[in-house]
Amino acid sequence: METSPASADPTVSRIILNAKDPAAHAYVDDLTSLASAKSKARRLLEGFDGLLLPTTTEHPSIADVVAEPLAINRRMGTFTNFCNLLDMAAVAVPGQATDAGHPFG
Repeated sequence: METSPASADPTVSRIILNAKDPAAHAYVDDLTSLASAKSKARRLLEGFDGLLLPTTTEHPSIADVVAEPLAINRRMGTFTNFCNLLDMAAVAVPGQATDAGHPFG
């Protein structure tokens, strides 16, 4: 990514290049925190078969995403990003459209 290949998405390149900045000890600290969060989540959710959560917080336009791709995607994953981090499975199930005609799940 450091050579700025023409085929690379600029947002993805920025995310990948930012990954080289944290020091090794910070990475280890993050892994420790994540392991603790996984353990707490398993205990908290023991006995539950699943969680029902909204799939997103908003319905941005393509122009909105182009203007602030990281911020929009971060907000859109508010209710679901933790699934990946905690090694949980997630399924998006379509629901009835909102009053504005936007999809909902």
